[in-house]
Parts: sequence; C-alpha cells; structure tokens
Amino acid sequence: MSKQLPMATDGKYQPNPAIVAWWENNNLTMAKIAKRSGFHEGTISKYLAGTYPTDVTEIERALLDIIDSDSRKQTWSDFYFDTEVTETTIAMLDLIRSSCDIGLLTGAAGLGKTKGGRRYSIQNKTAILIELSEGLGDNYSIIRKLFDSMDIRNFKKEKGGITRGEFLTKRLVNSERIIIIDNAQRATLSGLRWLFDLHDAAGVPIGLIGNPELLDRIAGSDQLYSRVGIRVDVGGFGKINMDWLDVAAQKMLENMWPGYPTELLIIAQETARQPGHLRRLVKQIRAGIRLSQSPRWKSKPAAAFIEARSLIGKPDEE
Repeated sequence: MSKQLPMATDGKYQPNPAIVAWWENNNLTMAKIAKRSGFHEGTISKYLAGTYPTDVTEIERALLDIIDSDSRKQTWSDFYFDTEVTETTIAMLDLIRSSCDIGLLTGAAGLGKTKGGRRYSIQNKTAILIELSEGLGDNYSIIRKLFDSMDIRNFKKEKGGITRGEFLTKRLVNSERIIIIDNAQRATLSGLRWLFDLHDAAGVPIGLIGNPELLDRIAGSDQLYSRVGIRVDVGGFGKINMDWLDVAAQKMLENMWPGYPTELLIIAQETARQPGHLRRLVKQIRAGIRLSQSPRWKSKPAAAFIEARSLIGKPDEE
C-alpha cells in the first residue's frame, strides 16, 4: 500500500500511479469516486491533483480497495454474447421491431435473456430498454421509467393539461422505436394494459422479456393474449440441445477464474443446469474465488467452490 510521498518543492506529491490509471482508463467523475470511497469530491480532486495537504494513507487505502473490488467484478457480459439464448433474444427483438408487433420472449431465469436485451439496445441506439423492479410494474411506474429514458424537455406539467402517458404516446407515434421491457413478469395487469394500449395508439413495437410466468399472466387475459403477435420460448427446454450450457460454464470459468483446477469444471456444469443456470453460476464462481483466497480454503479450491454453492442458496430460490 502506498504511503504519502514527500512533498515536492511546489507543494505537490505524486499520487499512486495505479489509482491515476484506474481513474483515467474508466473515465470516472469525481462524484462517482467520492460516492464509492466515502470521501468528499474536493478531497478526491485534490488527491488526484497531488495537492492534498495532509496524509493520504486513508484515501489511498479506500481507492485501492475499490480497484481491487473492481478487478474481481468481471462478469459474463464480456464473453457470454455468443450463447444460444442471447442470440435468439437478439434475433427475435429484431423480428418484433421489423414487424412492429408485440412480442413475448420467455424462458427460465439465468439463461441470457437480459444480456440479449441489453446487447440489442447497445447495438440499436433508438431502442428504449427499461428493466422492471419488484413492486414497480404498474402503469404509473412504467410511464415514469419510459419518461426518464427519453428527451422530455418539451413536456410541461400543467393542471388539466396533457399527462405524461399522453405525452409519451404523442412522442412515439410513427417513431418505430422498439420498447424493450426486461423482467416483464413483474408488470402488473395495469402496466401490461397500458403498454398494449401504447402499441395500439403509437404503433411502436414492444418486446416483453421475462420468465414463463409472464406468458401465464398474459394468457389469462383474452384481451391481451389476442394482441400478441410473436411468442417465443427463447430457453427452448426440451426443444434444443442444452449441451451449450456445459460449454458456457467452461468459458465462464476460463474467463473469471484463470488457471482454475480441472475438478471445478464438473461442479460448474452441474450448477449451470440447475434453476438459475448461468446467473447462479456467476454468483458461485465469485463466491468461490473469494473463499479460495482465504486461509481456510487457500489449498482447497474445489472445497471452496462447493461451499460457495451452499452459500448462494438453493436452486429453487432463483
């Protein structure tokens, strides 16, 4: 850990090069670093400029801890885009967009549907992606999320004037922008009805990505189900060869745990085929790496990996 260097003649010292490189390479703002470190923005700014007037040991300890944490946060998003579920999700969203339909993309949790939606929105800048949180799937919450994701500078909230929902509809008419709703199983019936009405009024394509319960909910309403143009089980259990999960598990180990002991592969593949699938495996690998670095499991990585599986909960909790 770096200590404060002696003051130079101009009153400056040299901040830790690793911290400076982390700041520059990640285009981090003072506000973001301050929020994560617990130090004031002015303190961080002075430290990086080499003008902080007193000892910087605690500042550097906090920033190096963040850097160390970030180095362990490598996620499957960097190398998981070539899996079948992710590519199927991307292809189906493109179909929904070109046909200007309402589409349901369902499948078990943790197979890559969310990654597909995110990748599609990155590749297609006019796509609007929102992710629903538990308890925030009603029509008002969905309108708020859509409102926050668009340029709303022309909106004026006036008594008796146009509502946010009406404003969104007006802005989206003939835009052909696809709206992607991830975790759509969290949408309430009021939220789903508003989205379907938005499709009818504005003519925008809507892709609903969620777990199988989403299909059950919509199928229970004839008014909604009859308006769905595309329905796809992107997980495809029982329809496609699921051996790709074994390959994906191996790729994830190779990327997240370089030099992993060979006996870990079978354990990882077992996890990948349980409910929660690759999302669950990511959690297990992260926990296993941390445990294997502790004195108790330092020489027993396989035992650490098995212990990690018990720590992240039962598969049916996904």
